[in-house]
Amino acid sequence: MTESEPTELNRKIAVMEAYKEGKQIQYRISMDGTNIIPWTDCSHPSPTWNWNEFDYRVKPVEPQIIWVQTVNGKLYANCGSMKSPIVSNVPAIEFIELTPSVREKLGLC
Repeated sequence: MTESEPTELNRKIAVMEAYKEGKQIQYRISMDGTNIIPWTDCSHPSPTWNWNEFDYRVKPVEPQIIWVQTVNGKLYANCGSMKSPIVSNVPAIEFIELTPSVREKLGLC
């Protein structure tokens, strides 16, 4: 066993355990580490875990944020993702990442 194999084995086990916990898994064709192939959501109910031809990961979760905007003198606040502002083409005043503790304190999302 080489020095890097335990780390790689632990990474694979972590991905498979995340799948077992119900987390979304993504895969892509292994291309000698070039990272040019985009990740695809794994929609099969039971992945085959072909680690020789594919790489797998837990799908990253887009951070939830709170944003505040002013439009015509009115203040708007909401939570969601950076891709869905309340009013487009209006700059946000402040962005706050919704960590679990912030979420709990504010009672949002």
